Amino acid sequence: MKPVELSVWGVCTDCGYEGMIEYCHLEGEIYDDDNALGVMLSQCCPACETVDHSLLPLDFYRELLVRAEANGEE
Repeated sequence: MKPVELSVWGVCTDCGYEGMIEYCHLEGEIYDDDNALGVMLSQCCPACETVDHSLLPLDFYRELLVRAEANGEE
């Protein structure tokens, strides 16, 4: 699976920024395991540039991929 970058509305736990947060794949993480409950992504706040890890439920992650593909992102 090729690495992806997704933008999702969220809140930065460091500075409190509310807006589009950037998420991207982590090296070594498995993203196509149908038995997984969720996936770990790297999240980057555009306001303070804090980089953190975020666990997203698998069904939400897949929904984001479908939306990104429909919008021509990735």
